[in-house]
Amino acid sequence: MIDILTEHLIPIRNVPHRLPPRPTGRRVHISAVYRWIQRGVRGVQLETIRIGGTSYTSIEALQRFAERQSRAPTADLVSQAHTTATRRRQIDSAKMAVEAIMAGRRYGQRKAMARNGDETPDSNRASRSAPDASADDGPD
Repeated sequence: MIDILTEHLIPIRNVPHRLPPRPTGRRVHISAVYRWIQRGVRGVQLETIRIGGTSYTSIEALQRFAERQSRAPTADLVSQAHTTATRRRQIDSAKMAVEAIMAGRRYGQRKAMARNGDETPDSNRASRSAPDASADDGPD
């Protein structure tokens, strides 16, 4: 949170001039600064304050933003890799559980139908596809 009494405020439009140029020699574009404010980078947003019709940030807020950016990659990448591997294992486990349940239902349905003397779905399909000679006597 920006403290207007203790921090050195600068208008957002002046932020690119306060930052060092990129390795290519070009300055950070103003649209990048607005992205840092609105969306952030790796979950870290640049702090701003609005006074009247002008948006401000502070030198100290830029420093905090840079420090958080410097810390973020190592912590985020390690936790993200761990989360991804954990999530992959959970998904695989869930798939196997669903397959086991579905296989059990298929087996259970066949077993129940056999107990009742009904035809299984597979044998029922076979009997429908084969022509029944006794039903078709034809005209005599």
